[in-house]
Amino acid sequence: MPNRCPQLGFYESFSYSTSTGQLCNTDIITVLNRSSVAGASCGLGKFVAYKLKEKE
Repeated sequence: MPNRCPQLGFYESFSYSTSTGQLCNTDIITVLNRSSVAGASCGLGKFVAYKLKEKE
């Protein structure tokens, strides 16, 4: 994410809506608190590939 998204790291829950069926870099997510009440809305930004490390 190009900018900090308040409370996302704490609640670790968000919602989104998309018309294409997949998230894009221009989409916005909305943080949800433990009562599923909407909080901050944050833009996603550029996606980057992520590889999981193999277990040793």
